[in-house]
Amino acid sequence: MSNIEKKNPIVLSIAGSDSSGGAGIQADIKTITTHGCYAATTITCVTSQNSHGIFDIVPIPTSNIISQIETTLQDYEVDAIKIGMVYDSDIIGAIVEVLKDTDIPIVIDPVMVASSSQSLTQQKAIDSMKKKLLPLATIITPNIPEAKILLGSRWVENLKVNAWNLARDFGCNVLLKTGHLSRIEDILVEVQTETLSLFAFNKLETTNTHGTGCTLSAAIASEIAKGNPLKEAVNLSTKYIHELLKASMNMGDHIFNGPMYHCIVNG
Repeated sequence: MSNIEKKNPIVLSIAGSDSSGGAGIQADIKTITTHGCYAATTITCVTSQNSHGIFDIVPIPTSNIISQIETTLQDYEVDAIKIGMVYDSDIIGAIVEVLKDTDIPIVIDPVMVASSSQSLTQQKAIDSMKKKLLPLATIITPNIPEAKILLGSRWVENLKVNAWNLARDFGCNVLLKTGHLSRIEDILVEVQTETLSLFAFNKLETTNTHGTGCTLSAAIASEIAKGNPLKEAVNLSTKYIHELLKASMNMGDHIFNGPMYHCIVNG
């Protein structure tokens, strides 16, 4: 452990690199920093992408992923971990091997499909994610398409039932995001207290939504790192996303979705 006096909460982001800067590690660093925390990182893969889509994905060797995580945890007092894009089952196995015994709160954004509808997780890795990775989570933050993949044939029309089923399946808290609907009413299920909370917002008309999932999960991890209870962490983070969408940037050709403007200091 470093002998440097700790002044800010530390959040470790384990995720992929987005060359366009709107999502992934880049979005996480911006989000964690604007929340007054220190961002440490482990890069799981490197992507080449822009507003036209994803052009290349190169996984990082698992030995290096393990080394990145271990060296950070050996030296820094990490207060929360955010896990995003994991891509394949080997990467998932490497992460689980290092974190299986940790007591650090873990926020997992089960990234499977990009906003451009392109796959970010190999099909065979989904089973590994469900069996090994998600049970390590303090909270998972799937959107509706991701929740449908996780529940499969057990998906029903009642979103609250789906949120409860996800919580029971993986033994963790769940934030089911509803940004794909005409009105946003995100659903938080807290397993220990067996409570359900709703976070409602009027949907903003913007195409600058690239990286919303990465940003929200990084914000939640930051708020947890600062000591906020889970419900308050989610409440503050959903409000933060709403403000970012209001300030979203017109960049790129917008074949798919453009980036948000992250540099709003949370507060």
